[in-house]
Amino acid sequence: MAVRHKDMAVAISDWKSVTPYFFFEIVFPAFLLFGFWFLYNIIKKQQNAETFLLWFTLAGSYVAISWGCGNSGGLAEGQATTGVAFVVAFILYGLSYQWLQILQVVAVVACIGLTIQSCTKKMVNTYNWWGADEADFWASENNIGDVPLLSKIRASTDTKAVYEEICKEITEGVQEDETIYCFPQIPIFYSLCDRWDPGVRSKVEWFDVSTDEAVEADIDILKESPPKAILMYNVGDDVYEAHESAFRKGQASGTRKMRDFLYDFAYANGYEFIGNYTTGNNELTLWIQKDNRNVNLIDAFDGGDGTIDNPYKLHTAEQLRLFSKMVNEGRTFGGQYIEQTADIDLANQDFTPIGEYSGNNYFCGTYNAAGHVIRNLKIETNDNAALFGRLGGKVYNLGIEGGNITGAYIGGIASHAVKDTAAIINCYTDISMDGIRAGGIADNFVGTVGNCFSVGLIHGTDSADVLSFNQYKEVQSVYSVKEKNSQDFDTQSTDDVRITYCTEETMKNGILAQRLNDSIYSIGTELQKSDGTEDNDQETTIELVRWKQGTDGHPVFDVPS
Repeated sequence: MAVRHKDMAVAISDWKSVTPYFFFEIVFPAFLLFGFWFLYNIIKKQQNAETFLLWFTLAGSYVAISWGCGNSGGLAEGQATTGVAFVVAFILYGLSYQWLQILQVVAVVACIGLTIQSCTKKMVNTYNWWGADEADFWASENNIGDVPLLSKIRASTDTKAVYEEICKEITEGVQEDETIYCFPQIPIFYSLCDRWDPGVRSKVEWFDVSTDEAVEADIDILKESPPKAILMYNVGDDVYEAHESAFRKGQASGTRKMRDFLYDFAYANGYEFIGNYTTGNNELTLWIQKDNRNVNLIDAFDGGDGTIDNPYKLHTAEQLRLFSKMVNEGRTFGGQYIEQTADIDLANQDFTPIGEYSGNNYFCGTYNAAGHVIRNLKIETNDNAALFGRLGGKVYNLGIEGGNITGAYIGGIASHAVKDTAAIINCYTDISMDGIRAGGIADNFVGTVGNCFSVGLIHGTDSADVLSFNQYKEVQSVYSVKEKNSQDFDTQSTDDVRITYCTEETMKNGILAQRLNDSIYSIGTELQKSDGTEDNDQETTIELVRWKQGTDGHPVFDVPS
């Protein structure tokens, strides 16, 4: 019975209906018109001025609400209710003549239908705001009994688990006289866990709720009075970009600065990662500073602030592993820059991909290896894998030499792309690989690949090549030694001729190095345009490192040794 009711509600909620902006486009001109007629009747001393004042006031209240909300994040359906009331009231008023009463009945029936649809929409989509969501009414069948303030609230199984597990960890790991910090829009946990914040000024650190100055001042407060626990709701990078485009003219907001500060602060001050908690599209990350844990003595980065002019810098295997850990624990580095300043030797010790394929987090920034290499990379898994498991950002000027990757659908630089703006440019690999599909540079990568080659021994059951699947948005100047690729079935890796094959002799005699150098200018402009960054002056300043012939049988980067 419940399933049938749900199916009926979904069908009703899917009826085509007008948008909140439709009502604004009707009511706003009416607001101006009634205001004009009210003033006109006052001047002319007409008797019906009060009627126009009534309509002017009702329309004005809706316009004020819509104007404020519309200049924040846009109009939602709930904010159109006053506009709907105005339109309905005006229609019924206009149909008040006796010979139009049948149309009043039609209008009332239409209102009942609209009310039913609104109710069913709320039951199907109980909550939806900037990517945050909640399960439908029928899935919300569990009382959150272990959290006293929510004991009468019903929620989905996953939501119940998130609230109860987070509250349990905080109440057991944080004493009553210790503080917690919740970011950016989840102050409810202060009450749920019965813990105070460290005295910050902004309780909701959202883009259009708190000023940048207030949020940045809170950073100083957190430095002076570190909380025992940090709880962060992981807002998507697209949400940051949308708000900063709308409210900050594309500049970094205080909310973004606080987010980046919290990541650095947690890793620099010995906070223990407790876990990521997921329900629907929502993910929260919890850190607690454990008294018996040694402070992390490995600086996450050698310096930098993540900007293109001053990128975060790393040069050791320990830093690269910590960088991977950060990404897998929720830090995407969206809009930020990482620079590798030296060759890194991972010594054939197991490495966890940066942005594991089976996880929910991935790297969305720009990684510039600046002509340096990562040596002796070892990844052994049954999952899809690569140095970057799933890549949402861009990788430049990186070489991988030595080691091996075994898994299912695998790549050297990346296994999969999160979106088509991802890019791998001016990179190479010389590594052994074995999988179902194995790509020396990438496997199922929907982004851009340019000026790259692979020369290692690659084996794939279905496909083995420099690129092992055919989902690429743009491929230019990509090379492979076909004799080093072996597969059990003759499956074509790409659906058109975009890979150039050469012999081992060509790899050794300097011709390929020259071709890669000849392509640097076009790759640096055309491919960056193809991923939508033609108007981004910062992106085009990533300098592509030139090539020279190496001593181990293939081109290498021409950087000082």
